Amino acid sequence: MRKTAEGKAYPVLPLRTTLIYPKCIGTIQINRRRSINLLLDNEGSSEEILLALLRRPNNSEDSAPDDFCEFVVAARIVKETKLSSDIISVTFEGLRRMRIGKFITKEPYLMAYAEEAEESADVKIPRQAFVEITKSLKELTLQDHSYSPELLHIAEKSIKDPSYFSDSIASHLHLPLLTHQRILESLDLAERLTVLKQAIDDELKKNEIQLELDSKVSQSIQSNKREIYLREQLKQIYKELGEDDPNERLIKYFKDQVSASSYIPTYVKDRLSLEIERLKLLSVASAEYGATKGYIELLLELPWSRFTEDETDLKKIEETIEREYYGPRRIKDRILEYLVIRKLTAEIRSPILCLAGPPGTGKSSLAAAIAKALGRQLIKLNAASISIVEELKGDMRNFPGAVPGRVMRALAEKQSANPVVMIDDLDKMAMYSSNMSLPLAMLEVLDPKQNKTFIDTYVGIPFDLSKAIFITTLESLDEVPPPLTERMEIIEFTGYIDSEKIEIGQKFIIPKLRKAHKLTEKQLSFTVGALRKIIRHYTLESGLINFKREIELICRKASRLLATQKRKKSVKVTEKTVESFLGPQIYIPEMVETSSEIGIANGLAWTGSGGDIMLIEGIKMRGGGNVIYTGSLGDVMKESIQASHSYVRAKADMLGIDYDDFINYDIHIHFPSGAIPKDGPSAGVTISTVIASLMADRPIASDIALTGEVSLRGKVLQVSGVKEKIAAAHRAGIFKVILPRDNRKDIKEMPMQIMEDMEFIFVERLDEVFEHALLGFEPQEAGLEAMLKQEIEKLKNEDNKPRRERLVAKKKKKTNTRRRKK
Repeated sequence: MRKTAEGKAYPVLPLRTTLIYPKCIGTIQINRRRSINLLLDNEGSSEEILLALLRRPNNSEDSAPDDFCEFVVAARIVKETKLSSDIISVTFEGLRRMRIGKFITKEPYLMAYAEEAEESADVKIPRQAFVEITKSLKELTLQDHSYSPELLHIAEKSIKDPSYFSDSIASHLHLPLLTHQRILESLDLAERLTVLKQAIDDELKKNEIQLELDSKVSQSIQSNKREIYLREQLKQIYKELGEDDPNERLIKYFKDQVSASSYIPTYVKDRLSLEIERLKLLSVASAEYGATKGYIELLLELPWSRFTEDETDLKKIEETIEREYYGPRRIKDRILEYLVIRKLTAEIRSPILCLAGPPGTGKSSLAAAIAKALGRQLIKLNAASISIVEELKGDMRNFPGAVPGRVMRALAEKQSANPVVMIDDLDKMAMYSSNMSLPLAMLEVLDPKQNKTFIDTYVGIPFDLSKAIFITTLESLDEVPPPLTERMEIIEFTGYIDSEKIEIGQKFIIPKLRKAHKLTEKQLSFTVGALRKIIRHYTLESGLINFKREIELICRKASRLLATQKRKKSVKVTEKTVESFLGPQIYIPEMVETSSEIGIANGLAWTGSGGDIMLIEGIKMRGGGNVIYTGSLGDVMKESIQASHSYVRAKADMLGIDYDDFINYDIHIHFPSGAIPKDGPSAGVTISTVIASLMADRPIASDIALTGEVSLRGKVLQVSGVKEKIAAAHRAGIFKVILPRDNRKDIKEMPMQIMEDMEFIFVERLDEVFEHALLGFEPQEAGLEAMLKQEIEKLKNEDNKPRRERLVAKKKKKTNTRRRKK
């Protein structure tokens, strides 16, 4: 201890594992450098040392001042015993409570100022408080034999000194260090006794819980012993009766299955033998027995090298796909090419097939047709319902209720290692995945480079998935992570046009639904007009989902009519009777204008429900040269309007437009059905035609529909959805369509009936569009070119005049010049 102007400074000994109370004796083993330095420096002296508990005990030698608790104990060394070269056992006697202050040194050991903490000794403590504590203490010593009965004698002797009573009892209790520190910091004796009583009660509760657990464990052990004894007796009874033990019979069955199975690889048989031997040692009533039994059954059920024989006749495969799936020739050819390459070059890993397109366009039907054509099993998985990796790859076997992943379960059910696996709605999987773990797990299943040794977490043994054909379906590629799309062969599906829907309905949907409702062709029939009306006025889709639903509704109503009206033998659905089955029309198609007007053009649009006619209207009004557009437009379409306006303005001379009109008039372009968002560049040709019509005051032909993207230089660029757009024009009674020249290839997929009715005009530049769409349009020569031609003609006329006339004209000109000067 050192005295300074600021007070007394004491050496500080950090405590990490114990705490010594005032008037109590305790022993501490010391092995840290600073603590040993402190002992060596105070060896043989009676100086007081501060025993300070660390707030967060650590193994670091460097303890900061903030690491220590505020209240400490001043103590003196009673005895030192050297246990080894670097360990000293020191017995301390606690003297009094102190409040630690500023630290002044760190080396060779810690020193800090401290002052005595005064206790509230004048408070009278009710005797009942001591009685309650003594009672609880007695109960604790009876429960926990680690406490000596001498603790009660210490409490009885110190009852006259409340401070010593609380400290001496606390020093003998096995409490957490922070609870000990809380008792030390309680300067108010009543509060200290309350904390002590609560600590003893907590110890009692903890002991009661421990006793209860010990009792349950003991009962469980006794129960297991009893079960083992009874089972041994049961075995002896089975032997006396000459019967086999059911468990031994099951073990024998498993062993016979392993030895008899030729399709199970050797490494799997080794694992099975190990698990069967393990099963023999387990109790039938244990949870582990059931889990091990289920694991063995799964390994036996999995088709490790069990394959279904493929159909090898390519002509039969093509006929089956043709019969089972109605779709574009392009898609069928792609599928057949894929299957041929897979058959002829088996060593080449085929890419993953990805069928992308709107709902109801036949993606799932095509996958089913491929499986049927090859003679393989079809496994259907929905990626939208897979939200975590464990659903795909299985759980760890040591988890309660663990199951294999969906792929393994499906393979065990279908009993084939080379099925066609269709994973539907792959783009919906990303909705639930917050990171890349689920897509990467899906990649392990799909990628031919990885799935040859696919390991399900539950199975834990490599399984060869490379012989399976994986087909994924999705609506939008934008939602699928690039690592998946990079490994896929994408086949895009477009929507069906009306004639295709009618043919699919007649060939596939209606016969299937008739059969499901136990109806014959004579009992229920549909006319083509009825089907067309259902498609146009009761469904608005590019696929066939709602169309099928409406047909199914009619089948149900027809079944009811035939069942309730005995005289009625058949139901014929015609265009006039559709409303009696389905109610009023839901959708009314947009009608085109029959007369040619200025500023109204028939645009063609592609939507999620197929192609549609989109009327674009425009008006010209006096103003300041502004362009106004309305109709819930996206950014791309707004930019297309600006580009179209700039091009028409640049070609004002050719269109015969006064340039001042662009300064003195405003243009308003409107797209009807304002509640429907619209975007995309394919309306550029139509917008340009509307603006040119307004500014040149020329009407647009009402029997022409237009589509195409426009560049700033007036080039007409190709667009998508041409098939659906042409079908929409045909449906609306427009048989002349202006298309980009680069889209000529797309009309080859159109049905022959539409091809015969339609006239296609392919253009490369907007100038060609104006010639066909603007009535009475004749291109005017550009302004600069016209001026040059006029000057050339004037010079020619001058050269053709006689020389005398030219001299007279020249003299006359000079005379006029002199007069003006005068």
